[in-house]
Amino acid sequence: MKILKTTSFLLLLGLCLGARNPFEPLITPGGRVSESISPEQINTEQLHLKAIIWNTEKKLALFETDEGKTFVAKPGTKIGKKGGKVSRIDDNIVVVSSPDGEATFKLKD
Repeated sequence: MKILKTTSFLLLLGLCLGARNPFEPLITPGGRVSESISPEQINTEQLHLKAIIWNTEKKLALFETDEGKTFVAKPGTKIGKKGGKVSRIDDNIVVVSSPDGEATFKLKD
């Protein structure tokens, strides 16, 4: 299980609230402006749970796509092309509920 310091939590909280990732370049090597990706544009099969960050008030989940893009989700965040939504974040799992059923993501040891 990965535990991050408070400053990392605040950075991820900012990302969750819509701030741009400060570590991602605005201009790609080809000279094009990089495009951000919305969690609703990704199939849940392409997601990997990388970390769960929490403090006394909130839990956040850090996901990575097969292409290496990352985003932060909180309970209620819409994920996936099939209308999924983060329904629960526990200490080592995240549950995404959709009309097709539930997808459970578990942290790797």
